[in-house]
Amino acid sequence: MHDELKQQLDRSVPTHITLTELKKREILREAQNEAQAKRSFRLPKMMPALASAAVIGLSGLLGYPYAVENGWFAKSTLQAVVIPDHPYPVLINAEYADEKGALIYSDEQRIYSFAISTQTETVLAEAAKNAKIREIAFENEWVVWQEVVEKDGVGSSSLNILNQESGEIETIENVDVSALAIDGDMLSYLAIGVEFTIPAYKLLNLQTLEEPFEHVLVGVGSNSRPSFEEGLLVIPERVEKADMTETTFWVYQADDQSRIDEYTVPYEAAVNVTLTDGKIFAQLSNEENTISVLGYIDLATGKLVEIKTPEFLDYAVYGKYVALRIPKGETDTVKLFEIEGRGVKELQAFNSVKERLVKPRFSEAGTLLVNGEGATLSMYLQDTSDLD
Repeated sequence: MHDELKQQLDRSVPTHITLTELKKREILREAQNEAQAKRSFRLPKMMPALASAAVIGLSGLLGYPYAVENGWFAKSTLQAVVIPDHPYPVLINAEYADEKGALIYSDEQRIYSFAISTQTETVLAEAAKNAKIREIAFENEWVVWQEVVEKDGVGSSSLNILNQESGEIETIENVDVSALAIDGDMLSYLAIGVEFTIPAYKLLNLQTLEEPFEHVLVGVGSNSRPSFEEGLLVIPERVEKADMTETTFWVYQADDQSRIDEYTVPYEAAVNVTLTDGKIFAQLSNEENTISVLGYIDLATGKLVEIKTPEFLDYAVYGKYVALRIPKGETDTVKLFEIEGRGVKELQAFNSVKERLVKPRFSEAGTLLVNGEGATLSMYLQDTSDLD
């Protein structure tokens, strides 16, 4: 019976699903156990064709629950999107706007919105004459960007704020900014340039244009921009102490600008700092060790937790889901994992994609976006709520 079940299982599994021999043996073992537990059940004598169909049905019914439970036949809701007439350097910086179902991107002259459902592109904003758009942030009705004009070797910069509901644009001249991030009606940015002898992070109320907050950098730089989510602003800084360099995370409450706490980790580099689900994640490393560690500070306990992962080059995280760019042969690609305790379990979200995937990033509501490097320059979207 075992050999016949195995043959029928091989024929019944769809061609786009690959099962290892180990997984096949587990399905067959569980199926046989179920069959033995129901000794009163007997297949009546029937024609060979009907018997084969019954065996297929039996192996499917008994094996399928175990395959599903272990993520072997994971439901796929992966969506491929192709935006025509834009080169790779434009698409690699696109971000997904959940509330609009659109991708937002810029070619330095215009900011575009590409509606996935209608496959239509709209121009949201256009740079002034001789100006270039350098950085973008958006959330809900707000789109904010920096414009830079260079003339005779001298550059000037402005901050532009578009309210999409009213169509009005506010411009703040002669301000050099970077690391733009929006949470609600508040904009976080790094103020640099002649006016600020020491770089400082500021908060700007997009409704009133008031600046109620400033955090002056006191360390020796940072390997990451801040994370501004859930009403909290997390600012990372490298701090030199005696014979070592560590990273400190300053945590502020945005609504009253109060400092909640500070946390220090024994790593000189904290890359891609991300606040999600009450945890401060970062890709951590020291100069003498080239292997990165994925870790997080749990705001409930203040403790550093390190996650055991495959070797990875960069990452993105949202809640319990983490996307890792991992080595693959002589190149690399992106895989999606679920965090379980202090480890991760690989999911099957991208198994059907054969081209190399790069630059994982999550939207505000947890949609993962990656870029493909195939001929069509496809971008792939995976809504993590579909995986729950």
